[in-house]
Amino acid sequence: MRKRQKKVLGLLGLSVVVAMTGVAIMIPSPKASAISTLTDRIEVRVIGAGPNVDISGMTNGATYVHPGPVTVDYENINTGVVTVVYTNIDGETIEKVIDTFVPGQNTGSREYDLFGEDSELLGDDFGYGTYVIKIRGIGQNNVQDEDLVTFNYVPLVAELEEDEDTGKFYVTLDYDEDDGTDDGDGKVAEIIIEVYDKDGNLVPEIPPIVVTPPEKKVEIPLSDADLPTDEYIVRVTPYNRDKEELYTPSDLEIDYEAIEVPDTGGLFKNLNISKEDYLITGLLIFFIFGIVGFGVVAKSGKSNSRKRK
Repeated sequence: MRKRQKKVLGLLGLSVVVAMTGVAIMIPSPKASAISTLTDRIEVRVIGAGPNVDISGMTNGATYVHPGPVTVDYENINTGVVTVVYTNIDGETIEKVIDTFVPGQNTGSREYDLFGEDSELLGDDFGYGTYVIKIRGIGQNNVQDEDLVTFNYVPLVAELEEDEDTGKFYVTLDYDEDDGTDDGDGKVAEIIIEVYDKDGNLVPEIPPIVVTPPEKKVEIPLSDADLPTDEYIVRVTPYNRDKEELYTPSDLEIDYEAIEVPDTGGLFKNLNISKEDYLITGLLIFFIFGIVGFGVVAKSGKSNSRKRK
């Protein structure tokens, strides 16, 4: 009886083991299930490089009489927007979008000669003053990049030059000159140079100097006017053909040191002969006449000696 019970229990246990083994095989692995579910939820997204824009051709903060073209380089943009902000001599500002473009390729460049063949992009309201040229590149998902350059556009640039050998001062000029045609209207037709003292008073000894194109170098006759050693201001003002000031005058500072010429008086006053020159010359003459006199005396003594004999 016991043997039969053991046999039945053994068969029953074996059946349970087989059944559990089958169920275990049918149940998926928890780890495999988690990976499968996670993989189903993963979204793969490839993000490209962001937009990049750059302006070249102008030096930021520079001053130009003849501005050249600017170049806009772009990369990875869908749209480009070029804007110009202009501020005139009175402080009035105009902002204008001069170009909006959609690139035909991933990288490229565009050039704008705003003061040459592309001047129609600006119009008649834009003249001498301060300019800001901006490029804005818009890429995927509205990601943006910007660049800008600021410069001054003026009709004239004046610089001071001193000749170290002579001590004379010159003003060198670079200007947008009126060529006498309709294209020259609004450009420099005349330049007036005036000299002021450090207190802002016009120096009467030097009349205003009138310069007309194409003259580019002018002497400031400080020494000829016998001005004393002091600080002076040379004011350079450009005018158009209607005698109107084109822009803010340029003020150049001179630290002038007069050359002292002694007043020797009399006939030799204008010969620039100093007291030292007189002393050396006098000693030289005395020496020459002394030698000549000694020779004459010696010769006279010999003659008298012969006569006595």
